[in-house]
This record gives sequence, structure tokens and C-alpha cells, in this order.
Amino acid sequence: FYLKGFHKIKKDLQRALKHLKEAAELDDVDAMFFLANSYYDGTFGEEDHEAAFYWYKKGAELNDPDCCYALACMYRDGHRGKKPEEYIKWLRQSAELGVAEAQFELGKFELDDENLEQARKWLSCACDNGLE
Repeated sequence: FYLKGFHKIKKDLQRALKHLKEAAELDDVDAMFFLANSYYDGTFGEEDHEAAFYWYKKGAELNDPDCCYALACMYRDGHRGKKPEEYIKWLRQSAELGVAEAQFELGKFELDDENLEQARKWLSCACDNGLE
């Protein structure tokens, strides 16, 4: 309610951040993902990729598919330096948890690596999960 304001509740970003952090600290993975996204894109002020990384990683360690994929993307994009092994680790975990985008990306990776059986498996999974 505080993030956008609602009815008679005024918008209050600091209060929204406080409540979101409290929920994330109680292992609410949805709050972790939302908080990480908010830090990543600067919803509460300036972008803070370190804080985003922290919350994505916490959520990923609790097997949240979206956090796993976002963490893989951060490694892919070099937010913690280029660490291909970490990128593949979290990409694979998010793919196994059903993230279609991760399945597609992993399929392309396997195709580039000439592992055709695995490429086919992951690309098929991505299609089955609605990725066109």
C-alpha cells in the first residue's frame, strides 16, 4: 500500500522499504525478489546492484525460481565479474525449477557446446512452458 498509495494511505517509499525488508528477512521469497528488483532498478532511490545481488542470492538459496534466474543474469552480465561457472549453476537451477527463459538460454548454451541431446531437452522444455 505504501509503495503506490492506496485509498487514504499516502505513498511512502521509506515505509514500503521498511515493510518489504522485514518480510524478506523472514524468508519471504516473494519479498526478496521484489526487494531485489526494486534495488536493481532504483525504485527506492538510486540503483543498488550490490543490494539486489544480496537479495537475489538469498532467494536463490531458498530455491525461488525467479531469484535463481535473476542471479544467473547478474553473473552473465558481469555484476560480480564474469563468472561463467556461477552463471551456469544458477541458470541450470532456474531451468530445473521451470523458468522458461532459463530453459531457453540453457538450451542455446548446450547447443553452442554441441551437446545436442541436452540442447533439445531444454529447448523443448522452454517451448512446453510457453516460450515462443
